[in-house]
Amino acid sequence: MTELVSRRDTETGWLSWALRLPALGTFLVLDIIILAVLIALNSEVTTFGINWNLGLLWTTLPTLVFRLTSMYWDWIASAMSDWQPYVELSKNGGSRAQRSILLDYRSTPLLWRWFQAFTNAHFLVATCLLLSLSSEIGSRTAAYSAKVNCSSLTDYQLNLEASNLPNQDHIFITANDRGYDISQDFGVAEVQKVYFKMSSKVDCGAGVLNSRLIFTSRMYSASSPALLSNISVISCITGYRATTGLLTISKQGTNYVPTISSLTLSGTLDNTRLAMWRGFEQSILSPTSFNIQSDWSTSMFGSLVLYCAQNISPEDYLSSNILMHSISDIFTAVYLTGAAMYDFAPLSSQETTAGALLAPTLRLFVVSLVAYVVLIVVFATAISAISIVFYVRTRPSILTAEPTGLLSYAGILQGSPLMKILRQACIEPDFDGRLVKQTKASCNILETLWEASRDK
Repeated sequence: MTELVSRRDTETGWLSWALRLPALGTFLVLDIIILAVLIALNSEVTTFGINWNLGLLWTTLPTLVFRLTSMYWDWIASAMSDWQPYVELSKNGGSRAQRSILLDYRSTPLLWRWFQAFTNAHFLVATCLLLSLSSEIGSRTAAYSAKVNCSSLTDYQLNLEASNLPNQDHIFITANDRGYDISQDFGVAEVQKVYFKMSSKVDCGAGVLNSRLIFTSRMYSASSPALLSNISVISCITGYRATTGLLTISKQGTNYVPTISSLTLSGTLDNTRLAMWRGFEQSILSPTSFNIQSDWSTSMFGSLVLYCAQNISPEDYLSSNILMHSISDIFTAVYLTGAAMYDFAPLSSQETTAGALLAPTLRLFVVSLVAYVVLIVVFATAISAISIVFYVRTRPSILTAEPTGLLSYAGILQGSPLMKILRQACIEPDFDGRLVKQTKASCNILETLWEASRDK
């Protein structure tokens, strides 16, 4: 084994800027950003708030980003391949000439440079080198809405009377809501835990806003004088409105399912009640369902209100505020469903109307198969960059400074037996200037293990 002489002041020796932590960390950050963008683009059509009508953004920009990232990685891969021979010379026991003093990846064509690194068992270098190769429609329409203005009543009278039915009593509740006297009565028995009773008053008159929806919720309590606890009495005034406007419907994505984008109001609000409002308010409270697993027995509308309240606040769903919020949501939803089913019936004959077709141009297309391949390559470069961070800190080299020009390389060979071998090869009679070829033929450098050591 022949030793070269080197002077090293640090444990790992000199490192190229490409292999230092700031450069590798910056590349990792860029790599993660590209991964996130590719995953987002492949999962759904998104514009990131960018005006893709600007041609440079969907032609030059993606190409420029990938090209700059590729150049960055080429810089790292090239530094790894140049640095590897000096790592081999610092190994205990030395390294063969093909992997150390005769190794120069830059002299190998780029397309199969990675294969040479694999044959030399420089797997991280090989991986780095391999990766281096590597519409809308707008139209005028009418819109309908309904709402309730609910009030929780605390000033009410409650009377309990015996009922003709066994094990059941009758309760009468009276109160005044914003100038109108309301009343409600129902039976109460021990077999039911939660009570949620509803009634409708549609003959209130215009002076007191036409109608009321009355809700009473409570829990059965045998210890209470009225057999009920946590009583909430809620009275709601209903309201309806209609208007005209420009409805914008979008067709996006691969399935082209239309979705409502916006409604721009253009007319005045019409608060006139529909002709069938009395039938609507009375009918929605009538349908009843029976669920043996439920804690309550009420109408289908009441069940929807209680389920919605439980979703808002599972522990306090019978409180007045939660119930008023739930009643408002369910009443509006039921009305809108009815309006969609019956007010927007198909026309008996085709009708032509003026509209505006807005067709956004999708400039950036992502093919899933290509995206997966790019994701794999980008992910592999990220793993390789992390590996380089640890690799360069566990593999010392013989360099103490960056080799720059012939003088630096001559300094590395100063005091080395290679100088004598080179001089001997140059004076051979058949020497034709090809020094590496001459030393392989006339000297025993291929069978020698080469190692660098510190000056004594």
